[in-house]
Amino acid sequence: MNIKAFPRLPGAHCEQALQCFFDLSEHELRVYRVLLENGPTTARDLADLIGKDRSTAYRMVTPLVEMDMVIKDTRKQKGGGIYHVYEAKDPKTIQAMLKERIDSWYVMMKETVNRTSEELTG
Repeated sequence: MNIKAFPRLPGAHCEQALQCFFDLSEHELRVYRVLLENGPTTARDLADLIGKDRSTAYRMVTPLVEMDMVIKDTRKQKGGGIYHVYEAKDPKTIQAMLKERIDSWYVMMKETVNRTSEELTG
């Protein structure tokens, strides 16, 4: 997380907070929005929606799955094989996750500040 990247001015957007506290790229945030707008989507369909190849779409959605912002559902194909369907979590859920991350960061920073005097004096 790069807190310096988060704007200190009034009017900061939620996207900036998500990028900062979830360490998201603009492309990953775009993938989340596309999934949110289009509902459950395969990597192949996601690739078409974002104008990238399937492997790039898969690489872009994977961090979102790892951060628990997107659900990955594995399904079986007729005749064998599997495929994955990706679905963005509800924005209210993401909002709660963001609040938790900010609260955790705040507690960690307070603990760090409280140790400043003893750490500086050795």
